[in-house]
Amino acid sequence: MTNDSDLVTVFAGPIVEAEYLKKFLLDNHVHVFMRNEMQSGLAAGFGAATPGTAVQLRVHRDEYDRAKELIQEYSKRT
Repeated sequence: MTNDSDLVTVFAGPIVEAEYLKKFLLDNHVHVFMRNEMQSGLAAGFGAATPGTAVQLRVHRDEYDRAKELIQEYSKRT
């Protein structure tokens, strides 16, 4: 089981872009967790998070370097 303290954020932004990146990372065998602050805030009754940074993609710290490389590669393609 992964501890939250073992996870690091590799992306924060809009949900649509986060979904594409998540799929790209998973396709390249990087385990990724999505944290949706907007959904969490709305469900708890606190309102929405800051637009544009509502979704975070997090990976285990051991996969951080690989994930960042893949995100750079993805960014060059799009």
